[in-house]
Amino acid sequence: MNCLHQFVNALCDKGELRTLVSYPYKDVLTQQDLRPSVISILLSKARSVDLTVRNYYDLLFAFHTVNNDLLSGMCAAVYH
Repeated sequence: MNCLHQFVNALCDKGELRTLVSYPYKDVLTQQDLRPSVISILLSKARSVDLTVRNYYDLLFAFHTVNNDLLSGMCAAVYH
């Protein structure tokens, strides 16, 4: 998961948010869904960064809604 963490951080740092939310997060070898891990990484970033600097909750909302999880998207929007 360290590589996934680095990948998510690199996309966030570069502002590649569209790529971040639309990337197909499947493990190449096992076809395991990695979206829960990405959500965990983004949630950790959202909780640790000042909202005036960067609002990762909006990014979480976009991530959930692009992946057709509207309930989780609304929870992310309301949480902040």
